[in-house]
Amino acid sequence: MAKTVKNNEDKTAKTSFMLRPSINRKMKFICLQDSNYKTPSVIIDQALNEFIVKWEKKNGAIQIK
Repeated sequence: MAKTVKNNEDKTAKTSFMLRPSINRKMKFICLQDSNYKTPSVIIDQALNEFIVKWEKKNGAIQIK
């Protein structure tokens, strides 16, 4: 399924990081059980977005160029 990219916010950036094995297994379980989360990337994107919104409310908006 192709996705039309409208702006830079719709693009994704490939990255890697370490997770505790238990977190990784639980995240994969959620993907299998909940159709709203098709991949671990969806869960991570949502969680990080919520974290950043909360952080910016407390500390001010982060200006990215």
